[in-house]
Amino acid sequence: VIAVNWVGRSDPSSVSDSYHTPPSAPEVFPKNIQAQGIYNRDLIVRWESLGWYERNGPGIQYKVFWRILYCNDELLGDWENSVVQGEEKSSYVILNLIRDLPYQVQVQVLNN
Repeated sequence: VIAVNWVGRSDPSSVSDSYHTPPSAPEVFPKNIQAQGIYNRDLIVRWESLGWYERNGPGIQYKVFWRILYCNDELLGDWENSVVQGEEKSSYVILNLIRDLPYQVQVQVLNN
């Protein structure tokens, strides 16, 4: 490292030991999550994938959760989920849903 200020430039520092920090969980959520019905019973879920500086480690994957929200004024359905592997992935298609019912969708990001 060389420091520079009004006095001038310093001599270079000696080489230091290298150190790698361990990965940590991402601190941000996927942004702009959208769900849209396609075909008769399928739902495509889209989001913005995390930038390299937001990942905090290798092995990025997105976990998509969904459940039926209401039917006849009752909360129904346990959460179902699927994991989407890959740093640049930004969509997932949920197949064979029950038509004409509202669904709740969530997307979680994970890494190694």
